[in-house]
Amino acid sequence: MISQFPKFFWSIRLKLALLVLAQQLALSGCDTTPTQETPTKIVADSITVTLRVDFHGQKENLEKTLTLTAPVTAYSALVAAMPDEVESSGAGETLFIKSISKVPNQGAGKDNWTYRVNQQLGKTSCGISPLANQAMVEWSLGQYDPGE
Repeated sequence: MISQFPKFFWSIRLKLALLVLAQQLALSGCDTTPTQETPTKIVADSITVTLRVDFHGQKENLEKTLTLTAPVTAYSALVAAMPDEVESSGAGETLFIKSISKVPNQGAGKDNWTYRVNQQLGKTSCGISPLANQAMVEWSLGQYDPGE
């Protein structure tokens, strides 16, 4: 029995040390004091755009000023101004406007929908044409002139 005393003694010390260590680890991440964290506020940039739609005499023209959450494209501004009145196909850089307010494109060499941003003819798909604050977007039904 005397020969087992040191083994028994060290076994108790080891268990006690492990117990103290476990308590320290458990208590180190368990602070019960409530903390007052300031919630992170996500502020999306808003931009204001003016949108005009020229129906080339087929309907009354439209003009609206919109405040939208960025990013905004020529297409998203059109849809925001005229929900459920824009028929399109494709997406992003292949997005194509088929009709606005039931006034369709007429095909090659005829009147079709084109857009301008700040009087500059759109050179890319309206689905990827970004708008800046205070942009003027004009949609018109007419002959496309690539030389503009």
